[in-house]
Amino acid sequence: EVGAEVVAQRLRDLLLAFPAASIGGVEWRVLALKYEQRHATTVDVAAVALLGDIALVAEGGDPGNPVLVAEDAAALLPQPRLLGTWPSLYRAVCDIVCRAGREEAPGGGHSLLLSQLRPLIGRHWHASFDESSLGFLNEEGSFLKLKKMKHLLNALLRWREQRKAWQRSQQQPAQGAVDEALVPHLQVVPSSKHNDLLLICFPDSEAAATSAAAAPAAAVAPTKALSPEAALVRATSSTASAEDSESQAGSSGGSDLCNLKLEVERLRSENQELRVRNHYLEQPFTPVMQLADAEWEPPAELPADVFDDFSEPPPEARTWSFAAVDGFRKRLSDFGGATDLGSECSFDMGSTASSELFSTPFSAVTSGSATP
Repeated sequence: EVGAEVVAQRLRDLLLAFPAASIGGVEWRVLALKYEQRHATTVDVAAVALLGDIALVAEGGDPGNPVLVAEDAAALLPQPRLLGTWPSLYRAVCDIVCRAGREEAPGGGHSLLLSQLRPLIGRHWHASFDESSLGFLNEEGSFLKLKKMKHLLNALLRWREQRKAWQRSQQQPAQGAVDEALVPHLQVVPSSKHNDLLLICFPDSEAAATSAAAAPAAAVAPTKALSPEAALVRATSSTASAEDSESQAGSSGGSDLCNLKLEVERLRSENQELRVRNHYLEQPFTPVMQLADAEWEPPAELPADVFDDFSEPPPEARTWSFAAVDGFRKRLSDFGGATDLGSECSFDMGSTASSELFSTPFSAVTSGSATP
């Protein structure tokens, strides 16, 4: 069995995990049920007295199920893991935007990018702030995790509006420290110049309304029609003023501008060379064989009347004759070789007949006088 101090500390931490504790309050039934689920033990309604230093019991409630509202001092104490203290975070965000942001002309507001806000919260609100570990309990006791910084900012704006609505519903609305901390009006809008969200903080809601009314009026303000002569004068004066501003800028930083132009030209030429090189590298490879020194010659053509008569032999320098064969046989017999053309003979005979026979064209052997 745990002591009363431990139970009181558990109840304090559990109550301040509800953002509703700083809005309209948390029912004891929900708080006791969540205590039982987390610590595996029940707690009696008499334990409400243990929260007397950080919570008040709302008037007109059920004695068996009272509604507990966090004290202003507890709600304005920075505790990063207990989002029941969201009024302290809202006040810190508004102070950061007003101090580190850029001043806006309409309404007297200040603007700051969301990316610039993240490191400043840890410096001006709480050193252990971590947006990835934030979560809270809703009115029914369910835990909800905040994944991004923009989700946290949207939750702060929603809780502020709920607190304002609850304060207006009270019969005798009293302005406490929490209500004073919520007087500045914070807006989260997309930035028109950066890929980021822009936080705009106004001194109060009236200044925010004035700024919102002035912006559309400036956007749709009617313009008086100008005559051609007046339009020409205005265009000439605009051109002259632009030339004067350019000359002033050139006199103050002409060398820097010249260096920048040279660097841009160099990068452009280098980019063009790389584009041309990539273009050729991306082309499919098609090998081409070229004969630079050789000259093309048309193929030789035969006379048109060579094969006119298929019964005539082709024109040859010499013809085959049986007399040459007989002479060749006689010379072979005289040399001492065989008399048959199919017999073996020596290739060392060196006779004229062999040279005559082998010098005779092959076409003459196949055609010659044997052609019909």
